[in-house]
Amino acid sequence: MNIYAVGSSFGGTKDVSKEFFEEGIWYDGHAERGDMKYINVLKVINVGDLLVMKSSATKGKNHKISFTKVKAIGQIKSKIDTHKFSINWWNLEGLPIEFDGIWYSQTVEKVRDDDLRKFVLKQVEKMKVHEVISLLKFKSQIILQGPPGTGKTWLAKKLANSLCQSQELTADYIKNIFQPGMKIESSSSKKEYIIVAVKENAINLKLETGTNYDIPYHGIIQAFESMLWKGGLKNNQDSYRAALAKYIFEHMESGEYKLLQFHPAYSYDDFVRGIMADTSNGILNYKSIDKVFAEFAHKAWENYHDSRKSPEQISREQEVEKYLELFRDYLEDEIESKNGKLVLEGTIIYLFQVEEDAVRYTGDNWKLVSGQRLLFSDIKTLFLEEATSRQDIKANSNVSGLAKQHASYFLRVLNLFKDFVKKKEISFIGTKPVTEKNYVLIIDEINRANLPSVLGELIYGLEYRGEPVESMYAADGSRSIVVPPNLFVIGTMNTADRSVGHIDYAIRRRFAFVEVLPSVEPIKNEEAKVYFEKVSKLFVSNYYEVILSNAAPKNAECLMSDFKPEEVWIGHSYFLTENEGEIGDLEIRTKMKFEVLPLLKEYVKDGILKTQEERADDPVQLVINELSGL
Repeated sequence: MNIYAVGSSFGGTKDVSKEFFEEGIWYDGHAERGDMKYINVLKVINVGDLLVMKSSATKGKNHKISFTKVKAIGQIKSKIDTHKFSINWWNLEGLPIEFDGIWYSQTVEKVRDDDLRKFVLKQVEKMKVHEVISLLKFKSQIILQGPPGTGKTWLAKKLANSLCQSQELTADYIKNIFQPGMKIESSSSKKEYIIVAVKENAINLKLETGTNYDIPYHGIIQAFESMLWKGGLKNNQDSYRAALAKYIFEHMESGEYKLLQFHPAYSYDDFVRGIMADTSNGILNYKSIDKVFAEFAHKAWENYHDSRKSPEQISREQEVEKYLELFRDYLEDEIESKNGKLVLEGTIIYLFQVEEDAVRYTGDNWKLVSGQRLLFSDIKTLFLEEATSRQDIKANSNVSGLAKQHASYFLRVLNLFKDFVKKKEISFIGTKPVTEKNYVLIIDEINRANLPSVLGELIYGLEYRGEPVESMYAADGSRSIVVPPNLFVIGTMNTADRSVGHIDYAIRRRFAFVEVLPSVEPIKNEEAKVYFEKVSKLFVSNYYEVILSNAAPKNAECLMSDFKPEEVWIGHSYFLTENEGEIGDLEIRTKMKFEVLPLLKEYVKDGILKTQEERADDPVQLVINELSGL
């Protein structure tokens, strides 16, 4: 794709910085008047090409444009006629700009500067990631699907990092984190900057010299993404942006993400909740426990709940947590002093073992020798909600099923804790509110498992977030599992793998599917680009149209009609090298011979690519022969 710098005014009079966002269709008045310079330029611009909107005319040698002059980036969506285009625009934060109208451009010229090209392509990558993130936030779970080697897992990790590590890094977040009067230390010296004002588009800083500067939000975001404070400062503006970005980095709470891979033997017991053997105290006992999904969902659900509590609530809970830890030690000492049996008042039931999150209780005539678990989290909930009776416990929806079933025993332990706390003074100190975090679960090769069997009741829970669903197993007396709104699921699916399980309609309806197709853009090695083109033409007949303008791929003659290029076209990951020069060339030849060639032969064997051995110019055989000779 080509990149063009375009003028900043409308009809020769309007200022782009104020009004170009309000208009959407590009119309060049010079072309209509017959100015051949502009007509010729407009004729070579194609769908898929990129536009750099600059705030002033290009000046200087080699058409240099300062990054600070770039206002937005657009991509040609469709051609209306010879000199009219429909364009998708994004601002420099990667956010789409929605509008309709007519845009008059005075200047159009091809971008030749390599640094600016790299800057624009990086911005476009960020914009595409933002589009997928927007879809993920809307749907909560997506599947990245495509042929082998298109970087689906790499993209999934990038999406997860964006959601977790920079999840709130927007202009709105920056406005909230900074307040007038705050002092920000310079990233490279002992200087301090004072925030004078938080404006609509910038942070106004006051230096020690008394001078004020406006630092635009998009500049702060760029400094954050490049970790500018770690090096690369070129001027004073960089120093100010780096100081603000570093402060954000040090004070931003990040979420979490996990990655696991499905396989044909994967089951519900591996993913959601299953039974495990417990040999505590040398006695074999079987119990159900949360597995990867339920455990991760519980963690996200706790954060989601805590983020909606007041600082006073959080402070009170933290203090109770401290006393529960002391209470745990107290119970251990009491059990030991009573020869391993701390009898609960008015019963023949006794506490006999303290664990990290619970205390076990039993009776001499109980058949279950390992006893039952009494969770400290239940005691915390009942204490905070001031429960005083069995009825209070049974009516409480926030405690475990065991607490409700054995309310009499839980009430006695609760009273023990209350007596313990009475002897101490709880002082509730102020604390910061909890920030809601994003939690992302990446499921690689999601279609390799039997999804209805693995997901079970989660098929309902994924759609109805925040509502409890019943598991087939009870953990600590409760069958409920809640999928919280701040837990996102990203699956990857290799569309060329036909040996795997099929995804039924009920599951498909709960996921949004995003195609990840091969692209020549990430390939830097020139020899690799040549091989990529030769291999790609075995799958797509309109290769140049697809590469240059994002057109829909059409089947090549040698691709069987049962398959689409989007399903089997070998991706760009096979053509990437870690090194440059001769070492890079050797690396790409090795990959062609030992990775791409075997895959092509497998495609022929599986009936995906058809060969005509009687033809001397058979495309498939020519490529196979060339790669075999490397």
